[in-house]
Amino acid sequence: MKIAEEQGPEHTVLRVEGSLKVGDTAQTLSEACERVALERKGALVLDLSALEYMDSTGVGVLIGALKRFHERKREILLAAPQRRILAGLRVTHLDTLFRIYESLDLALAALAKEMNKEPTGEHKRVP
Repeated sequence: MKIAEEQGPEHTVLRVEGSLKVGDTAQTLSEACERVALERKGALVLDLSALEYMDSTGVGVLIGALKRFHERKREILLAAPQRRILAGLRVTHLDTLFRIYESLDLALAALAKEMNKEPTGEHKRVP
């Protein structure tokens, strides 16, 4: 699994690629979400467009991240999950806990609208 972080002026995007499953991949995403919760501000958008597989451990990582962000009165949005991933989110009823958008652009636009701002598209890649 690969994770690319992009820090925008208001929010952070984590692009998740590959498989999210028991072991190192789940731990890697969990640590990335925790780091964003502690070091960044605003919402976290998980771009799932390149996520091909997620097991129950991955579901647990998403729930844990959601809990951490809600404790801080912040939000996590899910963007562009593939059909198989979206079906898993629905079966586990995570679609009732997360705001899920068809694309990253729609998720960012929704956040911008809530802040009464136009989306800037100014997310820069974080090493």
